[in-house]
Amino acid sequence: MSEEKLEQLLAQSADRVPVGEPPLAAMLADARRSTRRRRLGVALGSAAAVVAVTLGASVLPGLVSGHDPEPSVPDPTGAASGTDESLPGPGMRLVGIADVVVEVPEEWGTNETHCGTPMADTVVVDEGVIGLCAVLRQPEVTSVHLSAGRAPVEFHPDVDAEVDGVAVRRESTSCGDAFHGVLTCASTLYFPQREVYVRAESSSESEPEARREVEEALARVHVLADRVAVPGWRSLTFDEQGDGADAYLALLADLGLEAEVVEESHPGMPPGFVLGASPDSGTVVEPGSTVTVTVVAPQDRLAERMSAGVSTDTPEEPDSMREVTDAELRAGADLTVAVGDTVWVTWNVEHKTLRVTSEVTGEDVLRTEEWTWDKWTASAPGQATITLYVEDGTERERLGEVRVTVQ
Repeated sequence: MSEEKLEQLLAQSADRVPVGEPPLAAMLADARRSTRRRRLGVALGSAAAVVAVTLGASVLPGLVSGHDPEPSVPDPTGAASGTDESLPGPGMRLVGIADVVVEVPEEWGTNETHCGTPMADTVVVDEGVIGLCAVLRQPEVTSVHLSAGRAPVEFHPDVDAEVDGVAVRRESTSCGDAFHGVLTCASTLYFPQREVYVRAESSSESEPEARREVEEALARVHVLADRVAVPGWRSLTFDEQGDGADAYLALLADLGLEAEVVEESHPGMPPGFVLGASPDSGTVVEPGSTVTVTVVAPQDRLAERMSAGVSTDTPEEPDSMREVTDAELRAGADLTVAVGDTVWVTWNVEHKTLRVTSEVTGEDVLRTEEWTWDKWTASAPGQATITLYVEDGTERERLGEVRVTVQ
């Protein structure tokens, strides 16, 4: 892969990371208006062109040119289309951010990506931290990405339109071989009042087919008046860390959702760190629904404020490392090593005033390496025990122990 193509790929992945928080209060106030749901078509080419896209027996609502906000589009079903009650259609499910949603096939996955690149048909929402690696897009993959924040840097809108009466800007569909020979077509909708954007991509076998997949995906974008999506927590909690719970509960309240908080003990992680939400991000629910939020519990004891472990390897064998986890250490673990192996302590301290100390029985079996307290060499066959403690200068609390057998 050339350096130019690699830069393009990483830039597109980076653009999918949510930036900032959407103006939720304004979104909700606007969403609760009482408006007639309108049948919408997809704006193509000229901003005045309106196209109704159908898939099987389903009628797909989409975009209306900003220059013709009240087009007359026949409804072959004979019923008012685009109403909240009609969504999702058969075999479809809704995923969204606040009141902006998209219908996707039920068989599609969610966040089926690797390093930001879709690996199968998927909807991408609240993906969280994206690893920086160059993964090539696979052929025959269609994806829809929903993100909150400012429009991507490479977003170049050329059509002003509306979705269910809400102004959007659209970048018309374009195609190219940006993914190392895999033809990919893409188009983006941006809701400036909500700071939400929806991007559809397809790497179908032919360009006409890929373009059709993109148009059909964007034609299934809606703005709901009677339901909202569970807000994202992954990127938020990465930014907020221990303040993540308070920030996320505030988001839920802004959207009219209730919260049930479940606390779990995770030594070494900041209290209030959000571990998950159920229903998960992007799930469309009724206002007033309850979201279960799992967070790291408060840490009253010294030993709850850190995590530790014991690792070992054979110096001459780079892939020989083994690890005793924090949970195993606290329960009391057994470790078998060979003469000459190295054993050392690992730890993660949330509070910088804490430190780890150790006591070792069987010092003729485990020899402390010079100038260290947390690293030993297995020097002779026998038994030894490593006991770890956490201290803050005034208190000392036992973390756990590892019983070491040297063969």
